[in-house]
Order: sequence, then C-alpha cells, then structure tokens
Amino acid sequence: MNFVHINKRIDNFASEIWDKISNPQNSIEALFYLTQNCNLTCRGCYMRELNDNHGKTMPANDVLRYLRMMHKQEHFFGSVVFSGGEIFTLPTQYLQTNVQNAVDINEHIHLKTNLSWIQNPQTANEIFNMLKNINADKLLTATDQEINDFLSKIGKEKCLELGHNRLHKMMLEHLPSVPPIDICTSIDNKIHPHSCSQWFISAINKLSQDTLLNEKVQLKTFSFLESFDFFVKNILKSPKLKIENIETFGEYNEILTYTANGINITSFFGQYFDTKQKFSPETMTDVIVESPSGPRIVYYFYPDRTVALDANMRPVGRISYVTKTGNLKSIKQIQQEIAKRATQEYAHLITR
Repeated sequence: MNFVHINKRIDNFASEIWDKISNPQNSIEALFYLTQNCNLTCRGCYMRELNDNHGKTMPANDVLRYLRMMHKQEHFFGSVVFSGGEIFTLPTQYLQTNVQNAVDINEHIHLKTNLSWIQNPQTANEIFNMLKNINADKLLTATDQEINDFLSKIGKEKCLELGHNRLHKMMLEHLPSVPPIDICTSIDNKIHPHSCSQWFISAINKLSQDTLLNEKVQLKTFSFLESFDFFVKNILKSPKLKIENIETFGEYNEILTYTANGINITSFFGQYFDTKQKFSPETMTDVIVESPSGPRIVYYFYPDRTVALDANMRPVGRISYVTKTGNLKSIKQIQQEIAKRATQEYAHLITR
C-alpha cells in the first residue's frame, strides 16, 4: 500500500470538501427529517437504509432554532423542506407548530408526503383543517421591477397613507404570488405504489373545492423520466381531471406546469437513481446541488439530532448537532465538523 499516495488523496479530498462546504457563494437550504417512521414499505426507498431513527421525532424547538440560524445566513435559499418517513403520521399539533414557526420566519415550506392519508376522510379533514389554520399570506414572486412599477403607479403619498400592511395586501392581489406551503408528492411506478396517482387526484379535487385551502397550499409532484408514460396515462390523461395550460421548461422539458380542475400544479422529472448501487468514495464530494439559481448546498437534519450533507442519496459527514453540554452547534461548527467527519469516512473507505 502506497501510504504517500493515499495521504495525498486524503489531503486533496479534505481540501475539496471544505472548499465546497465553506464557499460563501453557495446558497444553503435546510431539509428536516422530522421522522423516519412511515406507513408504507416502498421498494427501493433510500430512507429504509437509515433505520436507526425509528420511533424518534426531531424536537420542534431544535427545528425552530435552526430555522432562525439558517434564515440569518447571507445566502439562505429561502425555502425549507419537512420530510420523513411520512410526516403526516406525526401528531397534527406538532406539525402545525413547525409549519407555523417556519412561515413566521417568512420561509416557503415544502411538505413531502406520500398522500396515502387522504384515503381516510377523518385524517384528511384533520390535516387539511390544520393547513387552513396556518396564519400566513401568499409569498410575492414579483420581480423588483414589477414591484417598483406597481408602487410608482400608486404614488409615494398614497403608499404612505395606505401603510405597510394594506400596501402588502394590494401587492398580493395584483402581483405574481404563490401559496406559502407546497405539498410535494411522488408519482411513479418504480418505487411508490401505483395508487399514488389516485391519491394525488383526490388531493386535486379537495383543493379545487376549497378556496381557503387553495390560498394556503400548492401541489407539486416529483417523478422519474422513466415513469413519464405512467404519469401521462394516470394524471394528464385521467378522465377525472380537466388538464389545461400545459407548459414545459428545462433543458430537456423535465418541468411541467399546468392546471388540473383549475388548480395550478408543477411537476418535476429526473433520472431514476438506484440507491443500492455500489458507492464510490470519489462521489463523496458531490454535495453541491446545481440549480438555475446557482450552486446550492443542503443540510439534512435527522430525528436523532444529527446533521449531514448528501451525496447521491447517501449521508456524508453525519455528526451530532448537539454539543457535549447540550447546546445546539452553530452553522460554522457544523460545517467544520462535517468536513472533518467526511474526511475520516473517506480515509476509511480508501484504506480498508
């Protein structure tokens, strides 16, 4: 074994992973695995590989404090993901607390769910009522130019007379905006049950019949390009839905926007990734998400009070986010310890 060569590889990895983690130009995003419990056993589910957290729930106070820390970061992406497991197996009050805390900090919330709970009318009503009770306005998506043009038409004196709250309400009524909460689900025939398409149709019907819910919630789907035909057959060509205004975006038309029964929906398609394929240590630096808005790094928080980065659906540099004295670590501490832990993991993989 050439120890000089191995040490050089380890040093190069340590330098590369730290450069990526600490790059101030990266946007950062937070994904909170509130629970890893799930009511389904989908084949190929990557969360089943992380089976050490069943029965645990991430403390709501931890979520709130890291939401605040993330929000203070200069390049925070401005959206937060709550995922599982299946988050809607958790107590409704716990979820409401977390969602309300996030929207109070003015974050766009993505709730990842399999939607299977919609089959139970009592559970569905409880969840939808909780979402309707979230105190949150729509989020402005207008450009600075659109906002400036709108304010110029009103005039400076009238703006002062109206005050911030009334002016903000007028902008929400007249400028582009979106609901503050996304319900995100998967529609595919590779991992999830085929009935996932019917659960999604039920959600569309519910939102189309409830104006208040439609103001708070928007539906999004994620699927595989390999499941596109399944999606077309079961959603876009479903006799239960009136599909209109289809538009495609992305380099390979992998993003669809459309209306279904009058509800605005966005659907994303990506390549299927087999989480059981052989893991290469050299991919451990693949922790940057490339997006149209620029490079982004996502911190994954787990129910056992650990945090990690992600490379190809595998945690990298997973550490405790709690100090030995019981305090929560700062983002800077987390970055430093993840880089150190990831380097140790890499060294172990290439020397075993």
